[in-house]
Amino acid sequence: DHLHAALGLAIAMAIKASLVEEIAGGSATPKPPETPPATTIRAAPSPVARPQSAASTTPWAVGADGLAALATLPDPAFGLDARVERALGSSFSVRLGLLALASFGARFPQGAPGRFDTWLLAPRADVCAAVEASARFRIRGCMGATVGVIHAGGYDLPAAEGAFVRWIAVANGLDGALDLTKNWSLDAGVTLFLPVARNSIVVRDPAGRVLEERDLAAVGGLLDLGATYRF
Repeated sequence: DHLHAALGLAIAMAIKASLVEEIAGGSATPKPPETPPATTIRAAPSPVARPQSAASTTPWAVGADGLAALATLPDPAFGLDARVERALGSSFSVRLGLLALASFGARFPQGAPGRFDTWLLAPRADVCAAVEASARFRIRGCMGATVGVIHAGGYDLPAAEGAFVRWIAVANGLDGALDLTKNWSLDAGVTLFLPVARNSIVVRDPAGRVLEERDLAAVGGLLDLGATYRF
């Protein structure tokens, strides 16, 4: 009996030691670290800078245009102009120029004998405001004035003589410019002239009596096409 009791006690102690070892071994095993959730970092899109037009980076400009005028002189007239411009910020500019127009072989109304040639020479000053339609094209409105002289010279008339007439007009224009390169642009526009006084071309006899007369229009138009160099 004592032998059986000692054997049972030994078996129980062995089982208890085995359980304690398993429990200790399980608690000593380190728990694998948890993987934190992946963090996605998104870069905010940087603002895209709008390309600057040539007019905003080169403030000075010089240009020349071919001109065609209607109702400015007695008959359709053609000519040239030259100008210099200075930008005042990105939208505004001032412009100074000189225009020259000529009309040849005009006749008096009602088939009266004699013809005459006329030419106009006038400085011009404008203030302009522009809108950038795109990086290469802009539209501009201008308002200003021009003060000059008209010369009329008759022929096929007895004792034909020439005369000068002062010409003053308010000028309102709209033009567009297409940048070809950083410095060069192609320009086209239209201008409306409103003379402040009505002028007439007259023929007088030696006693000063008016023999023939032709009035200039109350409103004149001008079309221009040319190139501008900016620096």
